[in-house]
Amino acid sequence: MSRTKIILSAIWTVVWLLLSIYLFMPTLSFTASTGIYWNLFSYFLILALISVDFENQEITPISKLFCAICAISFILMLSIGLFGTWGGLFGRSSEYRALIGEVKETTFTSNIQPIAPNQMIIVDKEIARRIGEKELGSDPGLGSRAELGEFTLQSVNKQLYWIAPIEHSGYWKWNTFKNEGTPGYVYVSATNQEDYKMVTEINGKKLHIKYQTRAYFSTDLTRHIYSNGYGSTMFTEKTFEVDDNWNPYWTVTIYDSKIGFEGDDAIGVLTVDPETGKIEEYPVEKAPEWIDRIQPESFVSDQIDDWGELVNGYWNWSGSDKITTSQGNSIVLGNDQRSYFYFGLTSKGNENSTVGFMMVDTRTKKVHWFRQAGATEDAAKKSAEGKVQEKGYVGSDGITYNIGGYPTYEFLLKDKGGLMKLIALVNVHDHTIVGIGENRHEAIRDYTSQLNNRGNSPTATTSEMQKNVLISKIKRFNSEVVKGNTFYHFIFEKEPNILFSTSSNISNEIPLTKEDDIVKIIYIKNQNSNEFSLINFDNLSFGFKKDSIIEKVEFYTDSIRTEKIINKSEGVSDDEWSKLSPEEKQKILNLKGK
Repeated sequence: MSRTKIILSAIWTVVWLLLSIYLFMPTLSFTASTGIYWNLFSYFLILALISVDFENQEITPISKLFCAICAISFILMLSIGLFGTWGGLFGRSSEYRALIGEVKETTFTSNIQPIAPNQMIIVDKEIARRIGEKELGSDPGLGSRAELGEFTLQSVNKQLYWIAPIEHSGYWKWNTFKNEGTPGYVYVSATNQEDYKMVTEINGKKLHIKYQTRAYFSTDLTRHIYSNGYGSTMFTEKTFEVDDNWNPYWTVTIYDSKIGFEGDDAIGVLTVDPETGKIEEYPVEKAPEWIDRIQPESFVSDQIDDWGELVNGYWNWSGSDKITTSQGNSIVLGNDQRSYFYFGLTSKGNENSTVGFMMVDTRTKKVHWFRQAGATEDAAKKSAEGKVQEKGYVGSDGITYNIGGYPTYEFLLKDKGGLMKLIALVNVHDHTIVGIGENRHEAIRDYTSQLNNRGNSPTATTSEMQKNVLISKIKRFNSEVVKGNTFYHFIFEKEPNILFSTSSNISNEIPLTKEDDIVKIIYIKNQNSNEFSLINFDNLSFGFKKDSIIEKVEFYTDSIRTEKIINKSEGVSDDEWSKLSPEEKQKILNLKGK
């Protein structure tokens, strides 16, 4: 083979190498991924074939050298992949299981405080996109040349918002407006579907989103990062976020492979100014507080599945003790006002019941595991849909909240057009208890009524609850009927800042009560929230003389409600009491009266 041909072949291979790096942007690291090995293998294989002397049917020495390099690349890739990555055969299952970090089992009611109604998510991604596209379309000139990017849920000033950048709608639109970019982004509140806006300027300065995922060549976000010092770094999860002053950035996770070519785990984050392209790098622990998305959702989900799947090692054919994540997850605000990924958990092989859920800090990956047996999200969603089956509404993915001391799923019920029509609250323990409302307040009220009608009461622990007695004149009193149920609201002169609400099942004296009556109530105050639960109501203005049986019945009912709230008692419910025979009731009363 002539020297000229060898030189030309080498030049062609180098050109092809540089071109493929530009086009495919492989990670230029021998330990990060298989990308560089595949590139070396393919490049030198082509070079080896070109170097063969086909005229003399001879494999030249240079061709043999290139073949050797191909073989070495393939062997290295295979050995690292086989011996360093595959956990089952070589006993690395414990390392995969440990990737999620320390997992501590915690108690639901002592760690998840009741979330204020205005923090319940009532706008999901589908609804947010519909609202956002309508807002973008309000500007015909902009709507014809741009479209909304990916909506991501994030916390801004301790409130949840869906935010999406305005991006180019195609190559020709990019080519026309590449120097000025697109004019901003759209946000939609996750807790109030009337709160949305297209943001095109900050403090009087117009926005220009130049670097983005739908740009090309030098302004393509991935290519911009890759060609500015990060060609040998693995990065993923390019998320459009805003800081607490609504200034936009791209946040991009830096990660590493902990187990061979697998076991991907976040080690830091980049911020990219979408207007100037300026890149800043931070380790996880030093990232700015406004950044929510450091841990990629896919990484966390895979690590939780490994933690649950490999509980007894790789060769666990029986599936004993295995746990897996259920379909659908979201971001919620914890009681510490930090953002968390929410994952429902089910027992593998028994998908009809949940074993609890996990909340994983979206920045630090700190895990909270809340063991809570009950109905799965899917079973609860079917129960919610069945409540209004004549309407044909479809439920969203569920999130577990603490409503009145009970673990409760929240679902958005949407019509065929994807519009939210109702909010459903479903009890995790008993998914036949369903509260429905057109807004969160109606849903909570209906759900609380359903709980009371079943003889249920909140189940928070003694340390979280405080029993109070109040004797006072009623200052304001009113009633309302919601979906056939009557609710009574009143304010006392001695507690003018507390609005009490209840139904008549607490006492048959409530419907007869009016303003200026003197009333004695016993109520439970949750020390970690602003929730009040009535367990006894006595209108002292009536002056009724109650016989001993009535007093004992009220004493017993009061005791049952108090025990259920404070001691998680499995005592007799109102419904169970009504089914007892007179002899059984008298026996219980005699025991209670001693």
